[in-house]
Amino acid sequence: MNIRDWLNVALFALLLTGCSTPSASPADLTPTVSVPVALSDVKDERGQFRNLFRQLIHRDGIKSNEDCTDWLRRLKGEDNSGPDEGNTEYPLQKTPLLIIPGIFGECVQDQVTVLGDAISHLTRLGYQSTTVAVKGRASDIVNARIIRDTIISAARTNPKKRFLVIAYSKGVSDFLTTLTLYPEIQPHISAVISLAGAVNGTPLADQISRPYTKILSRLPDEHCPVTDHNEITSLTRNIRLSWLASHPLPVNIRYYSIVALPELQRVSAILLPFYLQLAASDPNNDSQVIHYDAIIPGSTLLGYANADHWAIALPFEFQQPALAATLVNRNHFPRVQLLEAAVRIAENPAHAVIKSKPLTGLQKILR
Repeated sequence: MNIRDWLNVALFALLLTGCSTPSASPADLTPTVSVPVALSDVKDERGQFRNLFRQLIHRDGIKSNEDCTDWLRRLKGEDNSGPDEGNTEYPLQKTPLLIIPGIFGECVQDQVTVLGDAISHLTRLGYQSTTVAVKGRASDIVNARIIRDTIISAARTNPKKRFLVIAYSKGVSDFLTTLTLYPEIQPHISAVISLAGAVNGTPLADQISRPYTKILSRLPDEHCPVTDHNEITSLTRNIRLSWLASHPLPVNIRYYSIVALPELQRVSAILLPFYLQLAASDPNNDSQVIHYDAIIPGSTLLGYANADHWAIALPFEFQQPALAATLVNRNHFPRVQLLEAAVRIAENPAHAVIKSKPLTGLQKILR
């Protein structure tokens, strides 16, 4: 199937939501809470990231307003910490990059490649990158083994090799599963950058998992073969939350989260029905994932991109201009500068501005 066929599949999947219900009963639910970032274990470095992103935008002559709020949305609580304009505090370390695509990425890889423009830019800067050949139609368990084998194979030729992982959408949950299922890879990972990650899953998966598994998961495609039929089921919120609850993430690895949070006018036509479907749960979504479901527990929050779920990582505008002019018509976004800023911060954690209150005498004793 070509990319238009898969777009039709996506639309048909949306139609299934009208005759389906969430698959988890109350007895199956994982207890959860929702708290402000300031009261969680998530570090807030949005101001620092914005300032660096703004430097790169200005360096490359990208059209933007003064504070880049047209590209990075400013939510409450963001401070202004970070380097001044023209001050380079984040030198490139050229850590090898490991790219983890999202769901159905294998199905369309010959037509649009995840972060194709941004990775090409980093390659010109001297970075080496490996895109893991995860299955586009497979559960996180199946893909975890593929990711593990890719990393271990690289480690055999270079035991000291460490990757900076850049994961997108379902690729994030696939990789988090790998980290906890195969602890032997942990020494080979320096940090993880999540882009629009399906960390906690998505209500869309809950709504269509049963009919999708019975019908669409069995569609043949020689370029994107069927595996275990659980690609959508593994994205349900109950599966993802249950996994996170029972598989704590290793603390020796740094995690960074960038959330896609588009204004309505930034959502492409093909994704608008999904956006509206999710809006019944929360209007603050990227057409696939709700904003609070895209943050890795214990990670550093870098920012909220004013981009839909595809615009943040899939360069249709360069690789599929005909689709970008029609169905994927809100794809323009400075992915190059966004990813470079994230990589620079992830490679230079010593420059991170961690704001905290002074310890009291009792806190010092307890520490």
